[in-house]
Amino acid sequence: MNKKCKSPEVAAGDICGRALDEELNSAFGADGKVYLLGEYTDNLHRLVSFMEGVLNTDEVPYVVTVLNGKTKVKAASPLARHFLGFKNFFELYATDLDYSPDIALFFDCLLKHRIRVGWFNHPGFDYGSETEGEIANDFVQFLRAEAETQDVRKRLASWRRNANKNLVRIRQYVDLLFERHARLEVLRVDLLYREACVDDQSVVAAGERLFAASQKTQCDMLDGKRTVRENLARIDVRTAKDDMAHFLRNMRNNSIFDDMVGYIWKLEYSRWSGYHFHCVFFYDGSKVQKGAYHARRIGEYWSNTITRARGFAHNCNLDQRRYRNWGIGRVDYDDAEKRVKLDQALAYLAKREQYVRVKPGSKCRVFQTGVVKQKSTAGRPRTKVILWDEMLAVGSPGETFRSLADVELFDTALPDVDEFQVDVIAPPGDVSGAADEEAA
Repeated sequence: MNKKCKSPEVAAGDICGRALDEELNSAFGADGKVYLLGEYTDNLHRLVSFMEGVLNTDEVPYVVTVLNGKTKVKAASPLARHFLGFKNFFELYATDLDYSPDIALFFDCLLKHRIRVGWFNHPGFDYGSETEGEIANDFVQFLRAEAETQDVRKRLASWRRNANKNLVRIRQYVDLLFERHARLEVLRVDLLYREACVDDQSVVAAGERLFAASQKTQCDMLDGKRTVRENLARIDVRTAKDDMAHFLRNMRNNSIFDDMVGYIWKLEYSRWSGYHFHCVFFYDGSKVQKGAYHARRIGEYWSNTITRARGFAHNCNLDQRRYRNWGIGRVDYDDAEKRVKLDQALAYLAKREQYVRVKPGSKCRVFQTGVVKQKSTAGRPRTKVILWDEMLAVGSPGETFRSLADVELFDTALPDVDEFQVDVIAPPGDVSGAADEEAA
């Protein structure tokens, strides 16, 4: 994709706020309505910012002076402002999540440091032997010492590389699809379960139970204890995994997918609903124009055939107002504006694990793309080219290529989900898709 079409990077605030809440704290109604339950993650981006200041600077939050027997505490750096709402960070503590190494370090040190019992009324508040400002300074120094001991900076760089891997592969995959097809019909379908449904009446009780579970975990943390959070999820990972395997195996023999040229699915987890899937299906736009109709048929197939009425689907193509920035429906090869919207929407799916991910209950694939069919030599070549500036060559990590002609593509059969390998394009005899992230 050229520079005029290049999508801006997804901001940390967007990832930590809207995207994570949509994953962790959402519940679905039978009509596709989304409810947000429990405690939200909107303070996570502030914690990320705080830890960046801790790890990337040598600043202290406060300067402490004693004059005529009186102690004065004054803000010395931007770190100080984070202590004004410091207790809001406690609400983010959860034992059912894996945090990025910097956030994990924060909670690990919080459990060991006296700062967790502070009031944070004012940096000059005197506890008798020290002020809140002095406690804050000591906590920052403790974080830095532990970061060195635990090699947090190196581990954080590795975590971020892995978090970005899915986005790189999604962009590569979508560009390959557009290189093969002048127009795509893009479908967004959420594959859900009826057992996990809520409505306007039951959602209140669900929210109260989630809030109570969070509060207990946080209270135990303040007492210096690590306890397992109550699991309220309705659908377990094995059920979801088996259903998706069935869905993919049957795809090759179902006429619904005759004109489909690609797909992306992501297994996601909600604390109330449990596991479910967000899917994007790409159809040949020269053959398919009614995306909402095909999305409905996919939903019916999931509900009636795969789950035998245990599941249902939300057809996002019918809700164009809510998903107007998703780049769904008809997307032309040279429609820069809509392709940027599509790219940004997919980035939310790919980068939600940049700071937090759910602790897996078993080994399973959580992200997969399909394979791009071999390019036909018939037809007039396209004159307009929209590609990312550089892309990773398939099968040669670290190697770059400027033209898709450098990539050999193959069309292969769909196997059981358990057999997927971590390859973007599979050679003949291997698997059909790229399972890019594995929960271990």
